[in-house]
Amino acid sequence: MSDPISDAKAKIKSAMALLLEAQRQLEEASQNSASPTVPSQSTVDSSSEAPQDANTQPSSKRDAIEALFAAALRTFESDDALTEALKTVMHSSIATNKHALASLVRFNWSRLSAQKHHYLNRPNDPSSFSINREQPVPNQPSTTIKIFLDAPNRNPTPCTLMQEADGSWKILTFSL
Repeated sequence: MSDPISDAKAKIKSAMALLLEAQRQLEEASQNSASPTVPSQSTVDSSSEAPQDANTQPSSKRDAIEALFAAALRTFESDDALTEALKTVMHSSIATNKHALASLVRFNWSRLSAQKHHYLNRPNDPSSFSINREQPVPNQPSTTIKIFLDAPNRNPTPCTLMQEADGSWKILTFSL
């Protein structure tokens, strides 16, 4: 027997995911028509299938982290496929540097792959992580921020994001 509160939360999450997708489509349409847009301030994100998430351009800070977890939940046929997926999630300063990407895959990615479920409240839901706090990075542009994620039985873990020129947020580094 399922829990009615959990069912209600799942329905709300699904509805919010649809609203977020509609908002993204409106923002995309506005950008294509050269109209100014307001960046998404949503704290609830879609829980669409991982392959779709890996190709989505994250727009908010939460979207960027969700895209990272969506990629972590996928199984990749090769390191090249993984690298291509990470290019859509990582900041351009990392995504365009093959040595940085190779290091990321070897060290950070292997750790995240093993520990992803420590951060997710629901094992297959890339949006089910909890943000503990946000903190500016000292001596960095205001477009760089550390977001600390909750994990049971450990201190909050940082994920550093940096804003791209188009205003979207991407992952710069992560220690998850």
